[in-house]
Amino acid sequence: MNRKLGATLVAVFFVFGIVALAFAEPTPTPAATNPSAGSDTKLKVGDKTTCPVQNKALTVKKSTPMFEYQGKFYYFCNQKDLAAFKKEPAKYVTTETPTPIPALTPRLVPDVDLPAPAPKPAPAPKPTPTPTPPPAGTGQ
Repeated sequence: MNRKLGATLVAVFFVFGIVALAFAEPTPTPAATNPSAGSDTKLKVGDKTTCPVQNKALTVKKSTPMFEYQGKFYYFCNQKDLAAFKKEPAKYVTTETPTPIPALTPRLVPDVDLPAPAPKPAPAPKPTPTPTPPPAGTGQ
């Protein structure tokens, strides 16, 4: 009995693991998730933006490191991120327009051509009342 229970639990966890992997999103590169982290204009203190290196949201402060690259202004969490960006800016910036991700609908069955549904049967005819004979001995 315990072996069956153990095997069942292993199978259940295996199935849940496969389902979780099927719906998990891959870890994207910074440029893929944040292609427009750069701003065409300088941001003001208090504006919100994203660090292209760490892909983290940040609020611009007076001391926030900033770098202009290809006509856009990029803001960073710290000097280390700024240095990494200056070393390899193409790693963190993309010029491609991101392709919108379609909404995911879970499908447990692959797309297959299914046969057309069977036609509905015709309704059964209404029963016709049968005349009942008059009781015997009534004179009719």
